[in-house]
Amino acid sequence: MQLEDRYTKLDNNTALMQEGDTSFIRFYATQEGSKIAVLSFAKYAGSGPFGFKIRTNGVATLDSLGSTFTLPDTKGEWKYVSLAGSFGDIVYMTVKGVPGVTVDMDSVDAAAGTNLTPPVFKAGSSDLKIYTYVGASVNVDLSATDASSTDVITYELQNNSKGLPIDANTGAFSWKPTEAGNYSFVVAATDGTTVSVKNVNIIVSGDRASAVQAIIASYDKNQVYVEATLKNFQTVYNDTLSQINTASDVEFDKQLQALRAATEGLALVTPLTDFGMRWSKVVAWSSWGSLASNMDDGTNLTGTGYGLALGSPPHLYHMLDFGPDYKVSATKFGFLSNIFVDRLANSTVYGSNDKVNWTRLTPGVTQYTQAYQTLDVDPAYQNEKYRYIKLEMIQPSPAVLYGEVVNLLELTDFDIYGTRYEIGNKLQSVSLSSDKALNGRVALGNTVKASITAKEAISNVKVKIQGQDAIVSTTDNINWTVAATLTGKDQTGDVKISVDYTKQDGTVGDTVYGTTDGSKLFGRR
Repeated sequence: MQLEDRYTKLDNNTALMQEGDTSFIRFYATQEGSKIAVLSFAKYAGSGPFGFKIRTNGVATLDSLGSTFTLPDTKGEWKYVSLAGSFGDIVYMTVKGVPGVTVDMDSVDAAAGTNLTPPVFKAGSSDLKIYTYVGASVNVDLSATDASSTDVITYELQNNSKGLPIDANTGAFSWKPTEAGNYSFVVAATDGTTVSVKNVNIIVSGDRASAVQAIIASYDKNQVYVEATLKNFQTVYNDTLSQINTASDVEFDKQLQALRAATEGLALVTPLTDFGMRWSKVVAWSSWGSLASNMDDGTNLTGTGYGLALGSPPHLYHMLDFGPDYKVSATKFGFLSNIFVDRLANSTVYGSNDKVNWTRLTPGVTQYTQAYQTLDVDPAYQNEKYRYIKLEMIQPSPAVLYGEVVNLLELTDFDIYGTRYEIGNKLQSVSLSSDKALNGRVALGNTVKASITAKEAISNVKVKIQGQDAIVSTTDNINWTVAATLTGKDQTGDVKISVDYTKQDGTVGDTVYGTTDGSKLFGRR
């Protein structure tokens, strides 16, 4: 694919160039970015890899295909870089770099997965960040492998203003810093045809104690973190402090890596953005599935189709499940429509803890508008916590689709302005079964069983199955067996289980509900 045949310049920092029989696009890199758009790539849609034939005189970055890529300094020679991503009808490309850097692009090889064998770093292609301190040795394997047995890989550090060393033949990096500072460079590995790069950042502190503080700088004692991640962080942090004066450099380096992992593993209970809770990052399940991240990103440029809405036709509701360990409260909800405003209008929001009984949270309904809109939660429910949230169109506006009159629910953003809570659930799993079950059904008069596994020892476990007291037994207060014979005529319908228990600290656990799916917690109150 020749890029120059189908591109449009979007600023004055690019130009069409000709050298002999070769034509190409030249980007004059700027810090703000030099931009073009390339048309008609839809037939090459997919995740690649794609081989970009480039020529550069310095390190730059390319924003395209949904990602940001570092482009190596090819020293004025034409080389390939293998990039993953997705093409479409229009592909935007933005090159950034310091003034004086030029990036020439000639073509894209859509069959790069077959035609090229780029070096693959053994440590992966992701950026590498290392924390250390003055006097400690830094030893890193920056070597790569190549699918071609005949290719020879050589290595170089680029943007290496401090002159740090690397073995050009093996990719071994060994260095002992003598002064504190932030050292960044790009590792370039090439087989002569294709160049692969890896960004490395080494943060050198003056001593061990300051290295510890540098690693935990992102920790904020005023934030509310998921309990398990906070406990792990505190344990590793205390272990690290206890080793500052005793561990060898090798041992302390391992401890610093463990501390960094624990710090990066800290998870906020309520991740917030300017448009509310980033619920897609923490929800256990939603009817938007893998496209949930399109629904809380604050933009109408993303979204999902009407086909994901739930319910027997017409499909007029969406549901979020925050899982058995969390609940949310909300003060308001936000919405963005697509161009079909009738596909969101007259919708409202409900909350539930058992997926059976629903409380209407928003007295109002959404309007016919493409503008961003919000619905306030009734003050009576703003402090109430719910496991399930449901958006439902309660007054459909029939539309004609493919010649049929239909009701549709479709939008581009659903935002929750509120707080997520960790509720201290101590039940790992609750499952239902019956020896007499047939195709998921059990007749009255037969015995329904349950298996309960707790995260810690619990006591005073009381269970009802379909409203009937069940027989409960255990040998270790962790694993519980439950049985009840259902005889009441009013017990027909989906089989439900409720579990009450007491935690180790003496507090009473929330009532937990289950249903006939035999594996998932159904809700809690």
